[in-house]
Formats: sequence, structure tokens, C-alpha cells
Amino acid sequence: MSACRLVQESGCGLAALLALLGGLWTPAPVAAADRLAVPITYVTRQEGAKLPPASLLEPRELKDEGLAGATLAIADNQTTGGFLGHDYTLTELIVPKDGDVLAAVKERLEGGERFFIADLLADDLLAITDLPEAAGALVFNGRAQDDALRTEDCRANVFHTVPSRVMKTDALAQFLTWKRWNRWFLIAGEAPGDQAFAEALRRSADKLGNKIVEERTYAYSPTSRVTETVWSGAGSGCSAVNLAVAASSFNTGCAKRAMADVSAAADPNTGGLSTVSPSSSKNSSWAQWGGTSESSPIIAAVYALAGGGYSNTTPYTAGTTSNLHDITSGSNGAFSAGSGWDFVTGLGSYNAGTLAPRLLAN
Repeated sequence: MSACRLVQESGCGLAALLALLGGLWTPAPVAAADRLAVPITYVTRQEGAKLPPASLLEPRELKDEGLAGATLAIADNQTTGGFLGHDYTLTELIVPKDGDVLAAVKERLEGGERFFIADLLADDLLAITDLPEAAGALVFNGRAQDDALRTEDCRANVFHTVPSRVMKTDALAQFLTWKRWNRWFLIAGEAPGDQAFAEALRRSADKLGNKIVEERTYAYSPTSRVTETVWSGAGSGCSAVNLAVAASSFNTGCAKRAMADVSAAADPNTGGLSTVSPSSSKNSSWAQWGGTSESSPIIAAVYALAGGGYSNTTPYTAGTTSNLHDITSGSNGAFSAGSGWDFVTGLGSYNAGTLAPRLLAN
């Protein structure tokens, strides 16, 4: 048994034993003067600014997520601590982005502190646990998911509270296997973390008898929106039946309604994957879709999640400059995209990050 596994299993067993004893026996609280002080240091490194979420449909960034969780845990554990004679306190150690984590932690170790919650990446985590002064300390890893931390980079003074990548992918693989979804299509980003997670998925697939039938790389670009272009199969033109709805400031040139109000992803070559033809609760097939089968649900979902409702005039009355991304390149053979409203993309694609608040306000 590895040192890491021994520490983890013994820790879990102790926690279970304390929980059991707590249910069977309720000792008297220890007087405050007789309590054992247990200082715990939450250590993290400041990071550079992150890109904001692309829309309101994505999770918002929590700037103090780890610290908030540690603070809540300390408050909760004080109840048990009162019976055990422990007094838990939490202090923050936030090291600047280019600061010296080793020096900061070493100073705390030399001051007698022995318990640390590490909100650090693997390199920093290993560096502080390898300090000679940390030999008698216990570091709770609350962030680094690297699989090597439980194998070749295992440290006896590290207790992992965050699952590793392979633990996550094994769990996912077990569910997919139970559903009999045994053929996977893997899309992975280019960042080191994305590649590491993809490798964990490959191992989990092989371990449980699944097969990755195709792999593709997602090349991230923060300017991807400005490269939106017209799909060659996009519809366009004027309606012969529906009455015009555009505001007077948007002259479509149509006697009645123009076909395009707004745009969304529609090219079937890059379209979304959908479950089709389910034969049972565990068996179904997958297909890649485009056209209005993809774009219409996207638009409907955006406005439904925004909660502001949608009418025929909404794209023209809910603002356009900041709430929609103007598409200016590409052609479907009949019409070309251009600045402002055009026949093939309408007013452009939605910007949920600004459009949703506008809809809610109205």
C-alpha cells in the first residue's frame, strides 16, 4: 500500500469512527481555557485575470470559492471541536502571482504551524511539501488533480480532498458503460490541463472496454466571434406571406417580412451532436445536425433562459449594437453578409451576456 493511500484510508477511517462515536456518545464540552489551539493556514497564489464567461448561460466566476469553502468547514467543525477540546482557526496566506510560495510557507512552518489547506497547482504543492520543515506537517490538497500526485509524485504529508482526473473520468466511464454508450467521440482543447484530462479519458475508456472512435482538437481563440461567417446553405430573402416587423430604422427592402432576423450556428459540418432514435432507456444513436434544426433551438433556448420572452420585434427593440454580434463576412450565393442588417444573417448572432439583462429589464 502506498503512503498516499495509507494516509487517505486511515484519515477516512478516523473520520468515520469519530462520526460513529459522535452518534453514540455525547461528551461534555471542554472549557475554553483548556482547549487545544489548532491553527490552519489556507495558502494560494494570486493568478492573472481570467476571461469573463462568454454569456450568462455559463457559470459565473467565484473569486473566493476555495477560501469560502474552508471558512464554512471551520465554522462547521467548531461544534465537534468543542467536544474534542479543539479550537480551530483559519488564516489566509495569499502569495502574489510572482511571489515566493516556498518562502511564505516556510515562514509559517518555522512559526510552528502544521496544518495547511493548499489551493495550489501541482508544482507549488510539491515544492512546499518537500521542504525539510514540512516533514511533520499535513497539507490538504484542495486543488491539484494531477494523477501523478497519487503515484510517482506521492507524498506522505499530503492528504487529497480533491478527486484526481482519472477518478473523475473513471466515474464518467462507469456511467457511460452502464448506459451502453461504448463508442465515444473525444474533443479536447490544446491547453495542458485539457490534454491531461483527455489522456485520463483514454485510460478510463480502455479500462472499461469502451472505444474512442474519433478525436478532434478544439483550438481556442478569444477572438473566435469576430471570425463568424455565413454558412453557404443559409436561407435568405423576403417572405411572400408574413407582414413586416422590422422597425423603421431597419430598412430591409422587403414589401413584407424579411426571412432573417438573427443568426445562430447552422453549418452541419460543425453542428451539435444530438441523441436520435432511442430504442430503449440505454440504447440510442448519435447524429450531427445543422440548419434550423440546430439554430432554432439555440435561439429559443437563449431567450427562454433569459426569461424576458420573445416576440417578432424583440431583435429590433432589445438593442442591437451591444446585444448582437454583427456578421460581416461570407455568402450563401444569393446574398452576402455586410455591416448592420443583411439578408443572410439579419442583425447578427446573439450576445447572451448583454442581451439577457436587456430582456430581463424589459
